[in-house]
Amino acid sequence: MTSAQSRMPDPVPFLPELAAIAVPLHQIIANGVIPPVTIGLLQLRAGQILGSTYFTIRETANLRRLEETEERITAVATWHDATVFTSAERIALELVEAVLTPNPSGERVSDDLYARAAAHYDHRALWHLVMAIAHIGFFTPAALIAKPIPGRPPGKNYSPAAAKVAVAGATGRLGRHVVDVLTERGHQVVPMSRATGVDLVTGEGLAEALTGVDIVIDVASWHSSEQEAATEFFRASARNLHEYGQKAGVAQITVASIIGVESATAGFLAAKKEHEALLLSGPLPVRILRAAQFHEFVGQLLDWRQGEVAYVPALPTQLVAGRTVAEELVGVALDPRAPAAGAPIPEIAGPRAQTMAEAAALLGARRGVEVVAVDGAGMPDAELAAKGAFLPGPHAKLAGPAFQEWLDAQP
Repeated sequence: MTSAQSRMPDPVPFLPELAAIAVPLHQIIANGVIPPVTIGLLQLRAGQILGSTYFTIRETANLRRLEETEERITAVATWHDATVFTSAERIALELVEAVLTPNPSGERVSDDLYARAAAHYDHRALWHLVMAIAHIGFFTPAALIAKPIPGRPPGKNYSPAAAKVAVAGATGRLGRHVVDVLTERGHQVVPMSRATGVDLVTGEGLAEALTGVDIVIDVASWHSSEQEAATEFFRASARNLHEYGQKAGVAQITVASIIGVESATAGFLAAKKEHEALLLSGPLPVRILRAAQFHEFVGQLLDWRQGEVAYVPALPTQLVAGRTVAEELVGVALDPRAPAAGAPIPEIAGPRAQTMAEAAALLGARRGVEVVAVDGAGMPDAELAAKGAFLPGPHAKLAGPAFQEWLDAQP
C-alpha cells in the first residue's frame, strides 16, 4: 500500500518560478514528434531504474490510458530480451537506461549507441527524445527526496505543510471528524467549543485559542432550526472569528455550508445563507465547502419523533458521510493554491440520490421504528426542496459510502 503522505509539501508556494520552467517542459514533450507511447515506455523505465514508486505508478497509469497492453507494460523492466517492442522503442529504452546508469569503463552514451539512435530518429526527433529524458531528470530530486504521493495528479500529489488549525465546533457531529482527519494528517489541532472554554458568541477564550493559528475551520452550528436565533449565532460567530483571527494573524477561514443554500428563503438554511455572506464580507480570506445532509442526520430525525411513528419528509437528498465531508473540508482548507477566480463554490455529496424518508426507513427497520413518508408541507422551502434545489450541482464531488453501505458498517 502506498503512502498517502509526501515527505515535503508542494514546492510551488515556496518556488513560484517553478511553474515557468515545468509547464514549457511539459509542452515540449506533449507537442513533440515522439509517439506518446514511446515517451511513456522510456519514462517508466527511468522510474524503475531510479527506484521511484511515484514515477512507475504515474507512467504505468499513463500507458494504460493510452490502451497499452499489460504484457508490454510489464516487459519494460526486462526489455533487453522482450520481443514486444519496436526497434525505435528499444533504442529509446536503451538511451534512457544508458543516461541513468553509471558506466565505470567509459562514457554512458557511446558513439555506437548514438549512431544507432540517429539511424532511427532525425535531429528534431532526437532532441525531443533528449527532452523526454531531461523531463524525468529535472524532477528526479523531487521524486526521490520530497516523495510526492503516488497516483495523485499534479497539484494534489503533495501533502500540505503541517499547520496549526483551530476547529470551531470541534465537539460537534462534523467537528469530531475534522479533528480526527487533521490529527491523522500530522497537523496541530486547537479544538474550540464551549467545552474547551471558547465561546464564539461572546468571544470568551478566542484570543488565547487563536494564538499562533494558521487556519480556522468553522463547523460550529446552532442547536435549533429557528431562523432568527440561528442567524444571530452566525452573525456573532462570524464577527468574532474575523476580529480575533485578524488580531492573531490567522491566514484564512474555511467554513462548512449546505448545498443549495443560495436558494434558501426561510429557516435554518436562510440563516446559513446569511452566515456565508457575513463571513465573506469580513477582512480575512474565506473558503467555503457546501455539503449535502449527513448520514448521521437521519438518526436525529428518528430521535425527534413523538410517539412510536417517525414522520419523515419524502424530499430528495444525496446523503453523505460526515467523515467524507471532513476529509474534503480539510483538503479545501489546506490547499496551498487559492481558489480560481470565478470558480463555483465546491460541493460534496454522496453517490446516490434518495428521499430522506427512504433513508429513514432503512434505519428505522434496524431500530424497530415505523417510518411514514410525508410531503414536507409546512417545512421551510419544502417546495424548493421537492424540485431538487438542495441536490448537488454538476460540479459537485460525489463520494461514498452511500447510506446503506455506511449503515451496514455501523456497530
